[in-house]
Amino acid sequence: MNIILTGRPGSGKSRLALEIVKELGLKAGGISTPEIRQEGRRIGFWIQDMLTGEKRVMAKVGFKGPKVSKYGIDLQAIEFGIRAIKRAIREADVILIDEIGKMELHHPGFEKAAEDAFNSGKPVLAVVQLKLLEKYKNKGDVFLLGDYQKVKSRILSILKELSRR
Repeated sequence: MNIILTGRPGSGKSRLALEIVKELGLKAGGISTPEIRQEGRRIGFWIQDMLTGEKRVMAKVGFKGPKVSKYGIDLQAIEFGIRAIKRAIREADVILIDEIGKMELHHPGFEKAAEDAFNSGKPVLAVVQLKLLEKYKNKGDVFLLGDYQKVKSRILSILKELSRR
């Protein structure tokens, strides 16, 4: 069972995905891409391995390399994230991919790693940018974040049921 979580920027998709993984109490692997903030302003994004806790700077204002908006992307950091997804396929009970977005897809191997996770037979909770939903909507049940608590309760119930099997 794969779950695709999407919604407008700032709607709480990543926060919800992390809350769900924490409440499940299962061994979660994959990636999270929290913001890097300085003096209250977003200046970049981390990419974190959910199994090890290790993280790298994935994108930041002023970085050289491919750009998305004002952020330069470190493709080596995305490679680190790809390895985290592959590790999750081998070692985790549930796989988190937060997120599938324009930055992550600049690395040619990221899409394949996500595809491998979707096809792994393990539950995947993937945060997908709304603009990319058309490409990923057939990979799992899609939840558009609107009513935060309702969506959270529904996803938790699905994943808890799967973990009992």
